[in-house]
Amino acid sequence: MGQPAHIRRGGHGRRGHRRRRGHSALDHLHGVRHPATVSTSVPSRPPTAAAPTNTALVHAEAAYGRAVRAAAEYAAAHAAAELVGAEVISTRHRVRALRRHWIARLREALDRSDLALKRAEHEDSVRWR
Repeated sequence: MGQPAHIRRGGHGRRGHRRRRGHSALDHLHGVRHPATVSTSVPSRPPTAAAPTNTALVHAEAAYGRAVRAAAEYAAAHAAAELVGAEVISTRHRVRALRRHWIARLREALDRSDLALKRAEHEDSVRWR
């Protein structure tokens, strides 16, 4: 039976529609991999295909190709925004945990160490007098 139409690459899909191909290159922003650029290729009309019967179809075909490219660029930008946004939320949670738990614990430990050091210094000063 072959591959389903949504998996097939190139050639003709259902009802003889030509398939568009796309590829996206990845980039890093603040340590997050996301789609950066998109390249699409709209296949040319096969020589065996019937020519458009009027100029409106020629213009519609060109507009359809531009719409596919614009949709691919939008999808890449949207995916990048979603990935970076998710990382921002995750970073906020980590910072909040650091502020609420770790920084408070470390400050308490520092205060205890300072107090122990002051006591030791006081004891040494009393001994030397």
